[in-house]
Amino acid sequence: MPLDSRPNYGSPLEISQDTNATASDWKEFFTVEGKGFIYGGWVYIDDILDAKLDRINLQIDGTLDFEVTLEMLEFVDLTQPLASPIYKIKFDLVNWNYTLGIMPGLSFERSFMLRFGELHTRTPRIIGHITYALQTEP
Repeated sequence: MPLDSRPNYGSPLEISQDTNATASDWKEFFTVEGKGFIYGGWVYIDDILDAKLDRINLQIDGTLDFEVTLEMLEFVDLTQPLASPIYKIKFDLVNWNYTLGIMPGLSFERSFMLRFGELHTRTPRIIGHITYALQTEP
């Protein structure tokens, strides 16, 4: 395939968020509309004692692509960026802080959304950052 037929992407874009989870509910964390790909990103979750069943949910193009509990990330020890769309960077089980990574290279045709499901009536702080690019017209 000639290089001139590849999709054209604009400059890298960044989205950051610093918020608190919604107790016993899902919190939409990032949403991006358009066609593009993800360079990568991270999510830091602070002060979530006994958060084994809390969940991270990544939706691409309006479908449930990947959902995992924090317990499963710890149990399976998913630490490699290409092994899972969401992977473990650091779990501090003394201070109850978690850092998760978002796999680079994920593409989307219409949108992507990242959500956090808090299932223990708490409101932990969530900080995150994703770098992505949107396709431009040729």
